[in-house]
Amino acid sequence: LGARLAAMTFDAVLSSPLQRAVCTAEIAGYVHPRLTPLLGEVDYGDYEGITSKEIRARNPDWQLYRDGCPGGETPEQIYTRATEFIRLCETIDGRVLAFGHGHILRAVAVAWVRLDITAAAGFQLDVATLNRLHDDPEHGRLIAMWNAPGEASLSRGGAGSRSCFAPRGAPRRPGRPRCRRRRDRCGARRG
Repeated sequence: LGARLAAMTFDAVLSSPLQRAVCTAEIAGYVHPRLTPLLGEVDYGDYEGITSKEIRARNPDWQLYRDGCPGGETPEQIYTRATEFIRLCETIDGRVLAFGHGHILRAVAVAWVRLDITAAAGFQLDVATLNRLHDDPEHGRLIAMWNAPGEASLSRGGAGSRSCFAPRGAPRRPGRPRCRRRRDRCGARRG
């Protein structure tokens, strides 16, 4: 990830406060990202600590972006947080690099192009991939790159354009423990 980003400059680097996102930022060469809870993973509420398979055994038609999580965030709350993150980025003059988690980054993408939150279910997002949201003076808000693997090209965008690059770090899904009790390559405990 660091090699893919090394040739680029960013005016701000933001990260979820969760250690796996901060660790991903550190591994990529950004040791002091600005932490924002807006990039934190979705609050799974009563579904925290159980797998998606177990959730669907109880509720076969469950979809995060349609149903939310009992005792956790609703789809509307997830979308609001994604929109607030976009507003934060709009206060920064220039390129923003954001380190976050799969479900919130998918919500940011659909909020960026003003789709309904339920559309986020159709955005596959693999681990350690790059995504580029671009505000083009001619065409408006674009998803210029999504779920890009290591060999992806990161174009800089033209004059007057603004981009937000969002690498996805280590996965965290319902049913995964918050602390793995081992050390990551960056030396931080996974959380």
